[in-house]
Amino acid sequence: MVGGWTEGWRNGAGRPCRVVGRIGWVGIATGLLVIGCGPEPPDEVRDLPQAAGAEIEGVTPVPEGLLVRAGHPIERVAVGPDGLRVYGAIRDGAGPGPRLVEWVWHEDMQHWMGPDALHFSDGSESDTAVAIAPDGSYLLFASSRPVDLVGAGDMNIWLSQWREDDDGAGWSDPWLLPTIHSPAWDGGPSLAMNGNLYFASERDAPTSGRNLFLAELEGGNWMSPRALPSPVNSDFDEIDPWIAPDESFILFASNREGAFDLYASYADGVGGWTEPQRFVELITTEADERAPVLSLGGQVLFFVRDDGELWWSRSGSSGVEPPE
Repeated sequence: MVGGWTEGWRNGAGRPCRVVGRIGWVGIATGLLVIGCGPEPPDEVRDLPQAAGAEIEGVTPVPEGLLVRAGHPIERVAVGPDGLRVYGAIRDGAGPGPRLVEWVWHEDMQHWMGPDALHFSDGSESDTAVAIAPDGSYLLFASSRPVDLVGAGDMNIWLSQWREDDDGAGWSDPWLLPTIHSPAWDGGPSLAMNGNLYFASERDAPTSGRNLFLAELEGGNWMSPRALPSPVNSDFDEIDPWIAPDESFILFASNREGAFDLYASYADGVGGWTEPQRFVELITTEADERAPVLSLGGQVLFFVRDDGELWWSRSGSSGVEPPE
């Protein structure tokens, strides 16, 4: 194995490549930009700020001095395409539920500054399970904020767009995703490069518990969601999907073997998925591990342990082997 899934996505020749820069989206997506393809993975973490990448040693909590949380539990993070912005759902006591915050890298200070609450998230409702589009143009999250819409349940998926104009730049007011909502619990969104949406839901599926679903984007509209097939879904709970930008693999959490652990499954090329592989003991513990997220180049794995502590490691620490 040369880097496996640990160094990003693969080009047509099967060589590991690294995703860099901002990827231009028209509507939803125009394509995946990859450079630096080669036979050997880089030793240096290149998809986070250099000072941050240099701090990664083994599987450890993200240092408080790099990303200040002040002991507040984290629900999930999302890493911007250049690693300079990190978004999180944090329980900081500002309200009854978690709210969405942002940290921005400060080169002189050599750490991410924040957390600063996003303007539309004050903690009065539960805003959680934050995710970001591969080029940073859209922010997705699950929220219990009320909606006056028939068929929408208590937890739905929302979308905000990054906008730049004469008045400045920032995130738009969010809106409820069309055609995705249901009376059931919906959460854990993740967006592929082509706009396909993966998420977790309690809606009806061939298997029981919470399952992972896919809503494909066609003609600018999301189609009706369908459950991913087994062996990804099981009669236990599958939550917190993170889809590779090219949909070549998916990371998620499941309690199929007891506590929630992290798993990876690969697309088999014919519409199915390989048997999920549980991450190695270095990451898998008796605690719950959930909310797996990769930096855009695939070099750094972030995840949350059950006390709300944010952990990270080189993604090669997972022990996951891609299929032959």
